[in-house]
Amino acid sequence: GIILCLACAGYELLSQTRKSFNNDSLRLDGYYYTIGKEFPNGFNPDYADGFFLNKNGVFFNIIHGAIDSNLDNVRILEILDERVKRTSDQIERYTDNRPDWGVFNIENSYITIESWEFAAGGGAYPTKTLRGSIVNDTTIHIHEIVGAYPNNKGGIKKIKSLDETYHFRKFSPKPDSINIFIE
Repeated sequence: GIILCLACAGYELLSQTRKSFNNDSLRLDGYYYTIGKEFPNGFNPDYADGFFLNKNGVFFNIIHGAIDSNLDNVRILEILDERVKRTSDQIERYTDNRPDWGVFNIENSYITIESWEFAAGGGAYPTKTLRGSIVNDTTIHIHEIVGAYPNNKGGIKKIKSLDETYHFRKFSPKPDSINIFIE
């Protein structure tokens, strides 16, 4: 019993290291968002996802959850801003919560984001990696996810094609990116 409990506790190590981001290929004075998300059981148009990228190379998934895609774009963006502000104002609640944090690296016009994910059914926090391309300084197209379909720790991770475009939205002040997991 004890060995089994030890085996299911903890977290998978990130395979990427944090590197500072020192170029202007992407704007960092806000967050990136997408409306509609691909899940193992199909596409959900009423799901919003968004993240901050920080100069220190830290990724933070600031938004994930239901949104009414039938609302007009202005109202959707107001709701996203409200959610981002609420999480930003309470960032200390997230600094010791491993899922949603990670690192990102950019080489040429390609971006790789590796972060922790909640484990399906409990257990250790696995990692997932998103791979995409930088369309311009305000648009990221994610074309692949490695792992987390369903969450899988270690071993050979499943690779799945994605077609998700994230758009930049200016937002200030950004929350602090300091957390206890990423050096």
